[in-house]
Amino acid sequence: MFNVTRDQHKAGSFSNVATIQTSEDKYDYVHENVNDILTRKENMYKGWLCWSGQESLLIRDNGDVYNATCRQYKLGNIYTDFDIPTEPITCTKSWCACAADLNTSKAMDTETAKLLRINNES
Repeated sequence: MFNVTRDQHKAGSFSNVATIQTSEDKYDYVHENVNDILTRKENMYKGWLCWSGQESLLIRDNGDVYNATCRQYKLGNIYTDFDIPTEPITCTKSWCACAADLNTSKAMDTETAKLLRINNES
């Protein structure tokens, strides 16, 4: 199903994320560094599905819990109550600027989401 490409990092010294890149009817599963994504300016995911809040959280010093560093959605507070989302959110941000947030699973739509590991747990 995939061609696997490793060690594509240029900006970083190690691979810490995998991306699925498409060309025609071919999928390439590429191991790379999040800094390379930032360098290529391929970190624009507005309108994409994002699993932040499930795979990542941001907890502020006052206990407020957000889905990720982008703080798109407040989930609650650790001292009172908060809920972990059960579905991906739709990103409303223009840029995904944090390396930690770039490690969170993302997909253009529900069809490409089927390619992600998070949707193929056995």
